[in-house]
Amino acid sequence: MLAQLLTFAWNAPSIDYHALAPEIIVAATIVVLIVLDAFTGERSRWASSSLAGIGLLVALIPVATLAYDGVDRVLFGGGFVVDAYALVLEALFLVAGYVVILISTNYIAEGDYHEGEYYTLLLSSVLGMMVMASARDLISIFIALELVSIPAYMLAAWRKRDQRSNEAGLKYYLMGVFASAILLYGQAMWLDTIDYDRERTGLRREGMYTSIYVFIERLGYSMGPLLLGELLQMMHFDKNLPLEKQPASAELAVTLSLVGIPALAYGLGLLFLYFYRLPDDLGRSQTAR
Repeated sequence: MLAQLLTFAWNAPSIDYHALAPEIIVAATIVVLIVLDAFTGERSRWASSSLAGIGLLVALIPVATLAYDGVDRVLFGGGFVVDAYALVLEALFLVAGYVVILISTNYIAEGDYHEGEYYTLLLSSVLGMMVMASARDLISIFIALELVSIPAYMLAAWRKRDQRSNEAGLKYYLMGVFASAILLYGQAMWLDTIDYDRERTGLRREGMYTSIYVFIERLGYSMGPLLLGELLQMMHFDKNLPLEKQPASAELAVTLSLVGIPALAYGLGLLFLYFYRLPDDLGRSQTAR
């Protein structure tokens, strides 16, 4: 066994660094921000915003060169694709992040806030959006989604001395973790259902199953905000009162519209997938092939 390990020839995968250049530049900027904030502290407050903005602008350069090249690039066995669609979205995310930095620079600098943390979290979320634009399989999509969401949780609770900020961060985290678990569970069942249908019928009907599942999912996202006004009216919401004086029933209405109804839609989607139970011999037959 040891001899086999010693004689094993490992072939390094070929990586197109040009295709990954925008993500690498943003990731390198995040590392520099962390190091700068860790070793210089308050002395680097003025430099954090400038460094973050410059990093986003520099990342636009390889996006432009990739667009000029006009060649679709596929990496990691098809799990990461850089095409025109991904480049347009990456440029949009980089420009949006730069605009957010410009808008928030004075506000962040005037308050008693940790500027390095803010710009690090902001760029981390932008990096997740960029990865999401090129992700083409379940694992890369989920990793990109978490890279977008986790910094957003911390940004919601970023004002540590504000009780409402802490409450918002905690609620956002709990809701996000629950939604991520349901999303991952549903998508995993969705792919197995497609495979089982192909085994049973010999047909590839990914489009039909995708459209049904996504329709139910989007229906939950849209119906909640659509019914929010009616639920608030039923729960005695008073627009003339401040938020802290609203009745508990109004908070329940918001929870039902933004959590309950989307969760119910997810449940309907999972119920649709449940009717296609996978037999035990299906996994064995696929492994044998």
